Amino acid sequence: MRPPVLSGRQWAVARLVALGMSDAAIAVRLGVSVATVSQAIAAARRAAWVPDRIGLIAWVWEWTAQAREEAAA
Repeated sequence: MRPPVLSGRQWAVARLVALGMSDAAIAVRLGVSVATVSQAIAAARRAAWVPDRIGLIAWVWEWTAQAREEAAA
């Protein structure tokens, strides 16, 4: 389940960022350009209202944990 504020591509990229992957590694994994990955990260950061990559990582982990708790309830 993805957050409603992110597109499917943004969520896919954000999850891989949260796993510690570099932009280049994400691009290879998804079969897109590094520029596309960079754009998706920037868009995800804006949508999540976080200032940087670390903030995006924290936001993904927090959102994922919250979604799991809601699913278990």
